[in-house]
Amino acid sequence: MEMKRPSQQDRSEIEDLISTYSHTLDGKDAESWGRLFTEKATIRVVFRSGDSQFFASHGERMSFIQAFYDFADENGLVRSRHFQTNTLLECQADGSVTGSTLFSVSHQYDDGPPQVRNTGVYRDRFEKTPAGWKLSERHVEVDQ
Repeated sequence: MEMKRPSQQDRSEIEDLISTYSHTLDGKDAESWGRLFTEKATIRVVFRSGDSQFFASHGERMSFIQAFYDFADENGLVRSRHFQTNTLLECQADGSVTGSTLFSVSHQYDDGPPQVRNTGVYRDRFEKTPAGWKLSERHVEVDQ
């Protein structure tokens, strides 16, 4: 069975959303980052060890991102970079679009060059809202 791909316009808008996720996260723009999600969006992060984290509300997502920024400040993390590539998108019967995107993250500390911190896969669900495409689910599979 062949996958139904989104229109070029929808794909372009979703790819812009994916890029904006990295730019706002790495740019420490928590408010803009938070607006990329629907109100009821969920984020699940699963590590190779089996440990996981789950965030199911706007408040929990904002606490998650603030904890990342606090970690950065406390540990001399000068900059992070989230690189996303090789996105595959598929239309769903309910009008949403699911996607799979490979990622790598680098961290640069005060005392050295950037280093790859982790890699993995984002498995997402995107919903079209009056404000445009937004993330409604983000399942993060971290390779480390």
